[in-house]
Amino acid sequence: MAEETRIRDIRELINSGILAKELLSEKYIKDFKFYYKFHYDEEFIKKNKASIIWHYTKTDVLEKIFPPKNIIKYKNGERYEIENEEYCKDKIKLRFTNIRFLNDPSEGLVLREFYENNENLILNSLPENDRKKIPKEIFKEKMPDLYDSYVFSATHLENSFTFWNKEYAGANGIAIGINRRNFDLNSRIFAGDFLDVNYIDLHKKNGEEIIENISSIIKNINSFAELFSPLDNNEFNSCCLYLNMFSILFKHYSWKGEEEMRFPLIKGKKLSTDIEFSKNRITKNHYEYVNKNAVAHIMLGPECSEEQVEIVRDYLRINEYITSDNDIIVSKSSAFDLRYKSKQKT
Repeated sequence: MAEETRIRDIRELINSGILAKELLSEKYIKDFKFYYKFHYDEEFIKKNKASIIWHYTKTDVLEKIFPPKNIIKYKNGERYEIENEEYCKDKIKLRFTNIRFLNDPSEGLVLREFYENNENLILNSLPENDRKKIPKEIFKEKMPDLYDSYVFSATHLENSFTFWNKEYAGANGIAIGINRRNFDLNSRIFAGDFLDVNYIDLHKKNGEEIIENISSIIKNINSFAELFSPLDNNEFNSCCLYLNMFSILFKHYSWKGEEEMRFPLIKGKKLSTDIEFSKNRITKNHYEYVNKNAVAHIMLGPECSEEQVEIVRDYLRINEYITSDNDIIVSKSSAFDLRYKSKQKT
């Protein structure tokens, strides 16, 4: 019984919305030992998996991530409250953005460009059996809607001016500290965790490292391919499908300072989307609920005040995000605590 549970856990872990075969043989269990270890072995996790990562955003997004229980309305000068349909007890609401609507216009294209420029080197680094499984046109211009990718981004950088600038969160923005171990979203995905972004220098300064990474991905795809169904689409083989999906984990080297991680979602038939208009951009988003204990820390930007910290803490208590069994640290960045002060006239 214990072994059956373990097998089921592993299958859920690697299931990318593509149905795994009903039976996983012991041979495959050995193949997935690393995945099991990465998520369930506490000793391994402590050594290899940073527990808190950071999602920087504008202050007004806080209310979208932590919706209030009730919405205040006014009628004929009278104040009243109605239940908020977006509020979900013990859950928070996270926004996943379609990669075509992110800041980087080259999203999803960098890996393709690098592969086409270094195809022979990549192929020569592979065993012959893996080379045979790669189609000549491995990257297609148009992928089916099913593989339309959405991402929730985070970074390893805590309290960083890379993100406290106005193009990101701003100095009066917020940083959400995500506890990866409690991030429980495992549906419609091709990876059950945040994955590091690879930064490619198209002029090959880190070419050998990237070739090795791509080769490793191809070998793993080929090894695991027989576990998955073809998804009602026979036009693409497994290697083509997965490399196109993994392309969202490769960005131009100029973005390296972000130290970004991504939690990717694959667009399926049941994935609802919203078009949203903000001050200077249009985005296509999808929202998912995750357990509230996925958030360990909320850090306000360096221009925020201690009074604002208290207001945020009170808001989280009133709406039962901070409870006796779930604490969230609320603080502010200390980046501007030391300032030059004007001399007082005596």
